[in-house]
Amino acid sequence: MKLRLLQLLSFLVALSGMLYELSFAHFLSAVVGGTLLQYSITIGIFTFALGVSTILSQHLPRVTFEWVQSILLGTVLASILFFHWIFQEQQEGNFGSWVYVAYVPVFFVGLLTGLEFPILARGLEEKETVQVFAADYVGMFFATLIFPLMLLPQLGLMGSFGVAVGCNILAALLWIWKRRAL
Repeated sequence: MKLRLLQLLSFLVALSGMLYELSFAHFLSAVVGGTLLQYSITIGIFTFALGVSTILSQHLPRVTFEWVQSILLGTVLASILFFHWIFQEQQEGNFGSWVYVAYVPVFFVGLLTGLEFPILARGLEEKETVQVFAADYVGMFFATLIFPLMLLPQLGLMGSFGVAVGCNILAALLWIWKRRAL
């Protein structure tokens, strides 16, 4: 696969991964309170899951990019429904210990997001891997700018999730299209 396409894919999946992370943190801080605490815990869990999946990717050589994208999208959509339910429970005063369960989707989305880069980097030479990795970091940086400055104020939390899902769908379609063209 051409290097430019891999860089674009890396940018898109990093952008969406960071948007998920920021959206989860924003939701949890709004529902649970303690903005700094919720962002710190969310970033910690998400980053830990990224590390776990990087190690797991070495033992999952048959896992494909398409499979990860499919499972990730399903997990994100289930997470959104789960968070909606948590919000309803909190509004009715039935929240209780559900706050701890609310971090489970953060871990699983982080785990799946962490599988994306190792799959994209399979078979690349070191110089190419560095270039694809750089696009990954640029995507994350871009997400940290557009989430608070554009997406959240203009589209709200659900719209921000929608943009992230759209980036994952676009990445999956580009991957499939390019693989069929080869």
